[in-house]
Amino acid sequence: MKFPEEFRWADPGPPYNTKTGDPFGMFLIPAHKAPGRRLLRVVACRGEEDNQFWDHCSVSLGPTSKTPPTWDEMCFVKNLFWEETEWAVQYHPAKSSYVNLHKSTLHLWHNPRIEFPKPPQECV
Repeated sequence: MKFPEEFRWADPGPPYNTKTGDPFGMFLIPAHKAPGRRLLRVVACRGEEDNQFWDHCSVSLGPTSKTPPTWDEMCFVKNLFWEETEWAVQYHPAKSSYVNLHKSTLHLWHNPRIEFPKPPQECV
């Protein structure tokens, strides 16, 4: 996982304050750099839970937005935080496992320790 330091928001307030090189943080991508010409707010981290390693980005247009990021915006964020050769996924969980704390926030997940199963290339 990469962390685009040019977009790191070092002091958004506790608990999100970070410094250059931290493997987590909040990142603000200005509208003029984003594909949809809208400000993107990304909270990103590497972490271990239950002995499984997951890279994670939550992507929104800010705390007051009622609109989620577009496909193009999510692709842009994916390529900012991971190599173009790496896969990241958005999960659509079973209804019984569904949690939606922020309706206009989408998430990207990547586990560098496992080979993620992929559908046939012609279906992607």
